[in-house]
Amino acid sequence: STHKVNAIAETTVPLVISSKEATSRGRVTTVIPNGLHRIQLGEEYQVHIETRLASSLHISDPSVATILRDYPLSTDGDSRDVVIHKPSGVAFLDILSMASGQAVRRHFLS
Repeated sequence: STHKVNAIAETTVPLVISSKEATSRGRVTTVIPNGLHRIQLGEEYQVHIETRLASSLHISDPSVATILRDYPLSTDGDSRDVVIHKPSGVAFLDILSMASGQAVRRHFLS
């Protein structure tokens, strides 16, 4: 038997989003963050999609994305000290304090 399927709505789910970092107010592009996303399909249906970031190469936290983009890091010779090359603008620690603990651990403490 053949069943006819009628589309009730169409939508797209972005894999990246453009966010404003809270402290510097700079815009960064990040991957879709962890969480539950509700997508309305027409007036009668809503789909719930849960996303989980599985890669440490992709960044979902706007503060971490800003730090990695705007603050080049290097090591100081043979020591393990990290040198932060400060651009003009907002202080590194102010931006870092706005990042989620999970994002900081994933990108800086591995």
